[in-house]
Amino acid sequence: MADGKEKLLTKRRVNLYIGIAILLALAGFSYALYPGSSDKPLDSRVNVSYTSGSYGISFLYPPGYKLTERNLPHPVDTEATGTLDHEVILRKVGVDVPKESDASPSIVIQMFENEPEYMTAGDFVQYVDPNRSRATGDVASTTYGGYSGLEYTWTGLFEGRSFIVARKGFIYVFSAIGANEEPMLDSDWRKIMDSLSLSQ
Repeated sequence: MADGKEKLLTKRRVNLYIGIAILLALAGFSYALYPGSSDKPLDSRVNVSYTSGSYGISFLYPPGYKLTERNLPHPVDTEATGTLDHEVILRKVGVDVPKESDASPSIVIQMFENEPEYMTAGDFVQYVDPNRSRATGDVASTTYGGYSGLEYTWTGLFEGRSFIVARKGFIYVFSAIGANEEPMLDSDWRKIMDSLSLSQ
């Protein structure tokens, strides 16, 4: 009878150790698939790099995002300070986009003309930025990746957060749109901001 109990206890211990080993393996596998979901800064050996010489910008973003770009053509006579020129959109892979809409939780980087007249980030927020009219908080001076700019939250179809940097040539608007729908979006946006490099 004692041998039966001992065998049963041994079997239970073995099953417990196997269960722990499986959990540890799953945790490691999950981290390998989603390294951007940790609190560590982005690493260029693991994450994806985006660079545009034309717009003087580069940054890292976590794997698991699909990047699309679009130029926004406009007639030559309308090219002026504050005109949207180009945007980069990062969407989590597997997030459905509603039909008849390109709106979904995403990280969007927009480049606006900042020539021939130079516009400060404050001027841009006050006179041009379409999200400012939907702002839910104060505009605050802040710094990401060594660049000073203005940040605020806003609401619309989704809730969002934007950070604006004005440079000679372009005004950059970095937005996390729909972070309330996609929990890691805000964290990933902040990490992208911290990896930012601007040459304009």
